[in-house]
Amino acid sequence: MQGSLAYFGTYTASGTGKNMTCHLDASTFPNWMGAGQKRTFALAGTS
Repeated sequence: MQGSLAYFGTYTASGTGKNMTCHLDASTFPNWMGAGQKRTFALAGTS
């Protein structure tokens, strides 16, 4: 399992739909628990 990463929690997305923040309830990195991790994303497709 060396080098693995896992976390879970809730998320909020920005109004522009380009950024989100993951609000971590638990993580394999203990210093991430209770913190917010910002991510960028893009949606593609016509579904």
